[in-house]
Amino acid sequence: MACVPIASRMPTRRSVLERAKAAVVSARWWAAVTALDGAAQMAARDEQIDRIAARLKEWSAEVDGLEERAKSAAADVKAEIETRVAELKGQRDLLSAELQRLRSASESAWNDLFEGAQAMTNALEQAFERARARFRD
Repeated sequence: MACVPIASRMPTRRSVLERAKAAVVSARWWAAVTALDGAAQMAARDEQIDRIAARLKEWSAEVDGLEERAKSAAADVKAEIETRVAELKGQRDLLSAELQRLRSASESAWNDLFEGAQAMTNALEQAFERARARFRD
């Protein structure tokens, strides 16, 4: 076994600087990738929030239509429409509050809150389908 002087095993200033530069470039690259991934995640979250908000707006218009319909309905049908409208408004308001929580949710809470909001959205959609079926022209 040949004897290698200690000085030749020690990194040179230049090699240390090159490694440091490579580490910085690598760290910047990883930060950029992570930021893009985070940006993509935020875009997906915003898209889901916008989708739910659009549905809420559509359902509000449907509630307004049912209220108009109740004005010209017979007394017994009018009472039923008003009861259904009150239920729909209550569910809509709960989903609206959940949407506000979803907008301000941390990354760790997002999935749980989104699943809850999705379940509420599905339940409200079913309630509107029942109302549409019941009060068809």
